[in-house]
Amino acid sequence: YQSRTSPTHLPYSKITLVMRLHTANIGRHAEVIRTHAQPLVTKRHWYWNRTADPERVLHHYGDWKFDFGGVADIAREADYVLEYPFVDRDPLPYWSADRVTLLGDAAHPMYPTGSNGTAQAILDARVLSRELAARPDVRTALAHYERERLAVTSRIVRDNRNLADAKMLELVRQRAPNGFTDPREVISDDEVRDIIVQYQELAGFEPTSLNTRNSLDDE
Repeated sequence: YQSRTSPTHLPYSKITLVMRLHTANIGRHAEVIRTHAQPLVTKRHWYWNRTADPERVLHHYGDWKFDFGGVADIAREADYVLEYPFVDRDPLPYWSADRVTLLGDAAHPMYPTGSNGTAQAILDARVLSRELAARPDVRTALAHYERERLAVTSRIVRDNRNLADAKMLELVRQRAPNGFTDPREVISDDEVRDIIVQYQELAGFEPTSLNTRNSLDDE
């Protein structure tokens, strides 16, 4: 299952600023998170929860000024700054061997777009439990589970690289390389809606389809 290989697809990592701001009106501290993408270059970027130097990204937020202060100034006072990779692996040809199978991230590690890392694992578990309950032979149950879920999740792994928020950001970058004032002048509400619906349909979250399909118990 390629368990000893490196992550396959390495487009970028994220710098996450985690800071604690005193919020007077509620009398407690609130946690604020801000991320910025950076290209991945070497194997050292494959580790999760690495500390990072905020100065690498703060120049992007120099003009972000608010009533409570500037983002760059606040970030420099952060408790800590984290850097972690956005990585996935190319889909596997199979998941099951004899009476053992894979599920969730072990089967299909993907970008955490649209909460799909969690959601697809839940769907895996639902289908697997149904097949195990319905079939007396474990190997047959695993074969049916894999047949139903492998192709679907493989498509999501590949399309996650270019859909939803990534697709919208790329369209905006292409159309307004020098910046913009009103995002609706760059990408329309209808375009955003179409991209969201397209992703929902791919991932199995589209509301109309969910509300009209049979329950897994009835299939």
